[in-house]
Amino acid sequence: MGRNFIQTQPIDYYAEYWAGYILAYLQWKVNRPFSFILGRIPLIDILSMHHIYHEMAEERAVEYLEKRLELKPPILELRTRIGFTQQELADLSGVNVRNIRAYEQGQNDIAKASGETLYRLAKAMNTTVEFLLVGQH
Repeated sequence: MGRNFIQTQPIDYYAEYWAGYILAYLQWKVNRPFSFILGRIPLIDILSMHHIYHEMAEERAVEYLEKRLELKPPILELRTRIGFTQQELADLSGVNVRNIRAYEQGQNDIAKASGETLYRLAKAMNTTVEFLLVGQH
């Protein structure tokens, strides 16, 4: 008789599917590329969360991961990467330093800034308006 090749131990792919779903949900929510997310949170960390979070609402896991990302508003992220102070950016762009501070601290929504303000900030930092609004080129 032939050998029975029926697998005796089931493979549990559920943790991997769950981690993929959570990663996709997080990517959608923060609007950042997977490479950005996985550069800050290794996939093994997301997989290790499965046993704690898999029976909770997905939002709980995503909220936890979002906090771990320590996201900064794109204007703050770029300004500090370039090495400008808020005053230097204000001087270069002609945008009031109080407005820049408010955008960086989330007190004012940069998406509600005038087109001229967005253009001046983008030009001063050699980026696009889209980057200032969503944080990716």
